[in-house]
Amino acid sequence: MRAAGIYETSISSLVAEGTVVEKGEYVASLDRTELAGKMANVQTEIEKIQTQLEQSRCIGVTNAYFHLNALSLAAGTWYHSMHLEKGAAVRPLRF
Repeated sequence: MRAAGIYETSISSLVAEGTVVEKGEYVASLDRTELAGKMANVQTEIEKIQTQLEQSRCIGVTNAYFHLNALSLAAGTWYHSMHLEKGAAVRPLRF
C-alpha cells in the first residue's frame, strides 16, 4: 500500500486471538477503502489519456488526408501547367 502512497490504514479483520496459524495462512486484512479510491482515480486518468490519444490519432489521420489531397492538387496543377505550356493535349491525371 505504500507504493500507492497510503501510509496509514486500519485493520478490517483479524483472526481470533489464540488461533494457531501456519506460514502463509490468513492472519488479517487491511481496510482497502482508500486504495480502491486511488485505483478508481487512476482508472479515470487512464481513460482520459486513452480518449486524448484516440482524438489525436483522428486529428492526425484527418491532417494527413488533408495534406495528401493538397499535394495531389498541387501535383495535378503542376502537371497540367507543364503540358499546357508545351501546347500538348492534357490527359486526366489520376493518383
